[in-house]
Amino acid sequence: MPDVKEIIEKARSFNAKARFSVLRLNIVLSITIAVVLGILIYFKPEYLTTKIGVLLAVIAMVMVITGQNKMIKMLFKFNSSEESSQQYLQNLILYRNRLANFQRQTMSIYFALLSLGIGLYMIEYTVRMQWAYALLVYSITFAWIAVNWFYFRPRQIKKQQEKVNEMIIQLERVSSQLIEGA
Repeated sequence: MPDVKEIIEKARSFNAKARFSVLRLNIVLSITIAVVLGILIYFKPEYLTTKIGVLLAVIAMVMVITGQNKMIKMLFKFNSSEESSQQYLQNLILYRNRLANFQRQTMSIYFALLSLGIGLYMIEYTVRMQWAYALLVYSITFAWIAVNWFYFRPRQIKKQQEKVNEMIIQLERVSSQLIEGA
């Protein structure tokens, strides 16, 4: 028999950690946008590709912030003192589905726009290099993007889904326990 109070406390902790994670990501992306725009204003690039690259990168980051903020609203709705574990369970299942959708669609678009933006941004600076150095710079940059896409991204998605699924399983046990006890 699961301890209901312990599981509710875990749900509160999960909720707080998820909110903090979203807020932290929003802050980091907002600072990154400010820095990228500051670079654009300070260095005054000559090539249109550089400006388009910055614009694509900013659009990608704003898209993630917007998507994260929509999801964080769901996390703020939960207040275990006002809602039953069954309602929280339903909210968590909805959150899991939206998180999966966000990770699958929004993050794919984010990586595509960011990669394209970085590639366009680098044109102005790599045309001044010898072709071997330019090739090296592009290779290292896109290798890093590939590592993030194929290694870090799937690990992060798996880790987030495991946490949400674990919480859902525990809440399902509590719900069934409460139904049996009633």
